[in-house]
Formats: sequence, structure tokens, C-alpha cells
Amino acid sequence: MIALDKLATWKWPVWGNVLLLNKYPMNRAIAILCDRCIAENRKPKYAVEWDMERNCVKYHLIVDLKDLPSISPEEVLTAEAKLWIA
Repeated sequence: MIALDKLATWKWPVWGNVLLLNKYPMNRAIAILCDRCIAENRKPKYAVEWDMERNCVKYHLIVDLKDLPSISPEEVLTAEAKLWIA
């Protein structure tokens, strides 16, 4: 599973960073790629949604989803360091 910098307008599955919830809520879309596609640096075309009512997967074209700002590794490391200091 790969977290995307795209807005998920659905409930499951979504991604976020628990250390940065105040700035970046848990509302990022997720794509699923196999190991081979990851090794070949292939870009996902679809984000996935699990529809609990119909018990099925729905696919959303990534290009149709709203962009979200990237979460920098530095922000994550800073937030993590604050946990150790507290």
C-alpha cells in the first residue's frame, strides 16, 4: 500500500500520520502496488476505496483526485523528536 498526496473523500482505506494529525488529518488516499511494480518505479493509476455497504472495492483515477500537500520527512522527524523530549 502506498500513501498518496491526494484527498480521499471516502472512509476506508485512508492514510495519515498520527504524529501530525493537527496539521495533516487522516484523509489521504491509498494505492496498492505489487513488489515488482514498486521495484520498477511504476506509478499507480488508481486509488482504492473499500465500500462497506456493498462489500467491494472501488477504484478512483488518481489524476481525478484533489492534491494535498506533501508531508516532509523533516516534519515527521521533528514531531517524533518532540515525543521523546516530552
